[in-house]
Amino acid sequence: MSSSGRRQHTRNHRTRIVLDTLLKRLLQEQTGVLDDGHFSLGGQNGITHIVQYDFEKLCPLSCGSTFQPEILFEPVLIDEVRQCRNHPFSMRPFFDLPEDPETITTADRTGQLWSIESYLEPDTEGDTVLPHITMLGLQPKDGRENAILYGELIALVSAMRNRAFQPKVDTEEEQEALEEADDEDRKSYPYLFTEEDTFPVLFLSAVAPRHARIFYGCMEGRQLVIRQSKLYSFVRVADAPIELFASLRLSRPLVRCP
Repeated sequence: MSSSGRRQHTRNHRTRIVLDTLLKRLLQEQTGVLDDGHFSLGGQNGITHIVQYDFEKLCPLSCGSTFQPEILFEPVLIDEVRQCRNHPFSMRPFFDLPEDPETITTADRTGQLWSIESYLEPDTEGDTVLPHITMLGLQPKDGRENAILYGELIALVSAMRNRAFQPKVDTEEEQEALEEADDEDRKSYPYLFTEEDTFPVLFLSAVAPRHARIFYGCMEGRQLVIRQSKLYSFVRVADAPIELFASLRLSRPLVRCP
């Protein structure tokens, strides 16, 4: 790919710039990071945070429906997950935590450590590549109800921003050339998603001591909308919503009807 050409502005150029600007602002301005590692979204223009969203009631919608789905992922049926759990190869020990789990020491409020354990893209359907991303992340800090950790926020926005800027490569040779290209040469590659405005991300976040929650992020106009579930406990086997999280982890992408 020659560096003589330059990318043309795409229809979703504004969405791409909004995501890039938002991520840079969050990385540079850490005044909103609280002592416990959560991030105060108060006064953050461009972000709408919806808490206590019920992901347990997601259901598929047909194009005949007049109501477009808020969440562009369709979870696998719980019954299918239960069938898989009954196979011997899938049985793994899952132990209760002790009554008083040891305190997990962490860095200071801005010295965040987190990791993304898996990052899934949907299979290509013919020539169609869907922008959906499903992530599983680990956070070392205790999760607090109705609040988002700085590491969770950065992971979510980074995934959306990177998907928006993902270059289009069709062959392994082009991929190798892209990896070796300098910054100027990379600008000549077209974007993979030139019409997408939403960039949906489903994020399953495991937090200390043994809890987890669900996030769904997408762009709606110039707003980043983050829907967040309640905090689920995995401390006791009897209370752990393993099947719910598995059904979401294996969810299928949905596309809004025109």
